[in-house]
Amino acid sequence: MVMTGHVLLTHASLLDPATSREGPGHVLVHDGRIADIAWGAAPAAPEGAEIVDCGGHVLSPGLMDLRAFVG
Repeated sequence: MVMTGHVLLTHASLLDPATSREGPGHVLVHDGRIADIAWGAAPAAPEGAEIVDCGGHVLSPGLMDLRAFVG
């Protein structure tokens, strides 16, 4: 599924292993790609954006199961 338009993920607990940063924040997605990451206060949502309240759930880069067997 490909998201189109703007989606603002709010009130998430963000984990960024590239910078060793974690904390509350918000992510703006445009056409399925991350357009902006805001730590702390939420950015203004673009007109017509879908707003998803993450309720403090963790949002991080993709994780994978290292014990998965394929084939």
